[in-house]
Amino acid sequence: MNIGFIGCGKIAYYHADVLFDLGVNIASVSARKNSPNIISFTEKYNINKYYTNWRTMLKNESLDALWVVASWDQLDKLLIPLIKTGMPLFLEKPVALSSKKIKQAISLHKITKQYIQVGYNRRFYSFMDEIKLIINKGELRSVLVEIPESIDLTNIYLSNNLWFINSSHLIDLLFFFIGPLKLKYKTKKTLPNTKISSSYNALLETVENIPVHLTAEWNTANNFGITFIVNDKRIVLKPLEIASIYEGFDIIEPSVKYPIKQFRPKLVKQYKCRKKYKPGFFDQAEYFINQFSSDRLIDCTKASMLQSSLDVTKLIEEIIH
Repeated sequence: MNIGFIGCGKIAYYHADVLFDLGVNIASVSARKNSPNIISFTEKYNINKYYTNWRTMLKNESLDALWVVASWDQLDKLLIPLIKTGMPLFLEKPVALSSKKIKQAISLHKITKQYIQVGYNRRFYSFMDEIKLIINKGELRSVLVEIPESIDLTNIYLSNNLWFINSSHLIDLLFFFIGPLKLKYKTKKTLPNTKISSSYNALLETVENIPVHLTAEWNTANNFGITFIVNDKRIVLKPLEIASIYEGFDIIEPSVKYPIKQFRPKLVKQYKCRKKYKPGFFDQAEYFINQFSSDRLIDCTKASMLQSSLDVTKLIEEIIH
């Protein structure tokens, strides 16, 4: 399998590491003119050819698929031209910065029909399927989503797109775990002496009318997290790379030393991501390869596709506008 890379920034190394170990040949790479990374990237992975124009690379090389890890602002511009090539595509997220652009891409894709996978790697953490099974088998009572983000609010362009660039990971996981969501209530706030809203709260609902409480308080002392209340279990992904399951609690009566009654949840199981690779990257790359070599999609709900990216983007637009 011959892969052509588009982009060679920091994230490209994580992708190349797993592809290299999976035996995939990175035949060539395209990057912008004067890229500071192109030489070191090609030397590390023994890539013989590099280009400053991806169309020239595609014309000159015999490639089976394109692995697109360009910067987020460039991906938005590349989406439609890349689909027009008809080549199988792995696209880092976000594939675009608006639902309008993704709708155009989906319409075009109905004609080209190539395999396209979007790099929401957290779906591929080793424990995600088991957590999803617990949620599906149990009685989901409520969900809490926490998005703190760390951002310089004077960077207007980045701040305006941060939901799509980064926060979308958590929204994508919500769709993965519990399916379609509808927005019932929202509010946002801009702090004094700033121009960008940095406080968002929303109430979402699943199709079964289960409440999903979302709080996005940027630059607060918190961590990204999702908490599911399933039956009497509390499933906490916080940080997202660790899943902790609590069931029941110990009651500790007040004492002279601690004159407050304490309720200590019992940790019954905990999952952690593998450490060799950036979490989720090996499994998502292996999934792409397996899908590519198969006559049909193995499991179209596992990876993020164009439609799921559209669902995520539309919901974000509803929340922030």
